[in-house]
Amino acid sequence: EPVFDAWCGILQAVPNAVLWLLRWNANVQTALERAAAERGIGAGRLRFVPLLGADEHLQRLVCGDLYLDAWPCNAHTTAGEALWAGVPPVTLVGAPFAQRVAASLMHTAGLDDLICDDVEQYVQTVVALAKDTSRRATLRERLIAQRDTNPLFDGQRFARDIEALFNVERYESGLQLSDLERKTYETPEAVIAAFPHVRRSVINYGVPSFSGRSISGLIFARAFQNS
Repeated sequence: EPVFDAWCGILQAVPNAVLWLLRWNANVQTALERAAAERGIGAGRLRFVPLLGADEHLQRLVCGDLYLDAWPCNAHTTAGEALWAGVPPVTLVGAPFAQRVAASLMHTAGLDDLICDDVEQYVQTVVALAKDTSRRATLRERLIAQRDTNPLFDGQRFARDIEALFNVERYESGLQLSDLERKTYETPEAVIAAFPHVRRSVINYGVPSFSGRSISGLIFARAFQNS
């Protein structure tokens, strides 16, 4: 409820903005439209969109102007997708791991000024950015230009780093490199079964995909400012 309160406050402060949300099921949509009406926000300001395949999802994502992160579980893969698409996220950082992932990604992208410590700062940051077309355009251009330089999108570098980590784990476990030849693992569980000595947190949170399939969750919410 605090997240939705903040989002509705933003919609009140930016009258020409609309909030795009995932259409998960009809009951959720009805409940959110009713909750928005109770906060003075018309149903037309909430735009519910269907789940799409990865390529279509990214093509649609570039139409957004801002990504409003939720809490206490922040965006993970979806924050990376927003950065790739050139859509600046605004996040509220917290103590738990799940509420710090988006901030970590944004720090790598040089967006520390969009990492907020409290709800008031979060709302003020979003409202100011929503009303500043020039700054949004500058941020979008910068993020798109980073695609070739940002470590978040350097798959080869990530592969080298994770291989180096596995090599350290192998050494500490007394395994020889010949014991673990290059293989393809279809799921995180397969990796854990093959490498029981590797910390489970590395598998769950360090590896973005196996055979090209994301192991992180779906998007929770997006906000778009009409230009």
